[in-house]
Amino acid sequence: HISARFESAHGDLTASQKRGRLLAEQFIGAYNKTTAGQDAYHTVAWRSLFMPTEILYAMDVLPFTTEMAAAQLAILGCQVERMETAEENGFSQDICSFIRTAAGAAIEDIFPTPDFLATTSHLCDPSAKFASYAALKYRRPEFVLDIPYGIYEGVYLEDVRRVNDAVGYLAGQFEDLVRFIEAHTGAGFDLEHFKQT
Repeated sequence: HISARFESAHGDLTASQKRGRLLAEQFIGAYNKTTAGQDAYHTVAWRSLFMPTEILYAMDVLPFTTEMAAAQLAILGCQVERMETAEENGFSQDICSFIRTAAGAAIEDIFPTPDFLATTSHLCDPSAKFASYAALKYRRPEFVLDIPYGIYEGVYLEDVRRVNDAVGYLAGQFEDLVRFIEAHTGAGFDLEHFKQT
């Protein structure tokens, strides 16, 4: 029973224990439940590990990080079957175990259904491809934050220009993300709430 595990507040816990408890509460919330097992609807966005969460929190969207959920499945010893499911459904053995585990969990409908997906091209291209698969599977909208590659070449003044261009490019995409969330959820962006996140 969920409530037995979360009876007390976060009182005398270490920082690591508090983080674990908060992540567990967030995970439960993604399934539209409270830690007491009651129904509590949350707008849920599946996100990749490197997708910033501040805008999501500022717009009262609950982030569900598929790679972290895959790690939790591994801790529970449930990853091998999920990876086999992914491989049996066309996901390559060559992609990382986090994405294969998440893909298997999505195929088996273990994860909560997202309201939308938000991912980034940074560091892990298969993560963005997996998000595209999930967007099609669940028929949900997807936003991909495109991170510029190759902006440093060792030429200082040229690198500064490239970095400034990249920052402007990303800032525009964050504005696009806000509009995307507003359009697909009806949620509004609150600058004060954003500052608190």
